[in-house]
Amino acid sequence: MEAKTDKRMKRPYAFMLVAASLDGKIASPTGDSRWITNERSRRFVHRLRWAVDAVLVGVGTVLADDPHLTPRIPERGEKNPLRVILDTNLRTPLGSQVVRSVAEAPTLIATGPQPDRRQVAEFQERGVEVLALPIEEGRVSPSGLLRELGSRQITSLLVEGGAEVHGSFFRAGLVDKVYFFYAPKIIGGRDAVPLVGGRGVAVVGESLALSRLRVRRFEGDIMVEAYVATSPLFTAAAG
Repeated sequence: MEAKTDKRMKRPYAFMLVAASLDGKIASPTGDSRWITNERSRRFVHRLRWAVDAVLVGVGTVLADDPHLTPRIPERGEKNPLRVILDTNLRTPLGSQVVRSVAEAPTLIATGPQPDRRQVAEFQERGVEVLALPIEEGRVSPSGLLRELGSRQITSLLVEGGAEVHGSFFRAGLVDKVYFFYAPKIIGGRDAVPLVGGRGVAVVGESLALSRLRVRRFEGDIMVEAYVATSPLFTAAAG
């Protein structure tokens, strides 16, 4: 993972990580997503987590998968990134792994501008920071969050989803590089969860362009690594 910092940037570089079926689904119509990719791919994901300052998911991922969000690479020693949960209405369970394991890795919940004080106090008692932020299109502002992270000297962020989070980051122009894993599986179904949610573009000509694609194999899985062409990180890497 290249060049994690740029003194001209006011926010961390954002790397988007997605695990999908070959037909572009990240979960079945019932919300099940374990396990789409294989063990080799998941080991590489832990290496990506180890390399960044912070890891981000939406509360939907916490509710569906209860992830730990820490890198498990014993030979590289302990280095746990800040775990960030986008949670507009403070739905993160107090019994979730990201809350229960706060002694192992710091956890920040980014929520709306006027959170319930009692709920905030419950999280704070457990060592979890709650950050109130503005709302954009009914969700916590991703640009506001990244500006806050940048002010804390967070230079690199791994965005792990889900679909609506992916959509909001793309829509805000905040994604610098993608790591898309595709497993040789077909989930199908119009109600299955797509790789990127949100409104999307009106016409194909407005699609976001990716550059410097690199394709790798992880046994049966395929990973596509690419820069967003408009990102300063692409400019830096090309230079």
